[in-house]
Amino acid sequence: MAAFPVGGLLPSSFRHMCTEMIRYMNESEDTRASTEALHSLGRRVGGRLIERLSLSQHPSVFPYDK
Repeated sequence: MAAFPVGGLLPSSFRHMCTEMIRYMNESEDTRASTEALHSLGRRVGGRLIERLSLSQHPSVFPYDK
């Protein structure tokens, strides 16, 4: 499986937001808030990666979406 350069797919402002979210989670004593923040971040990252990948350039990423 080919590795995708995730850092290259995400703008620096998005990487900065991820870093700030992780810092907040490390400092937070509220486990539920940290878990919800992590899930939200995961959905954002996943959505951004799907937007950035072109199916015509990477047909093996979603082979059943034809």
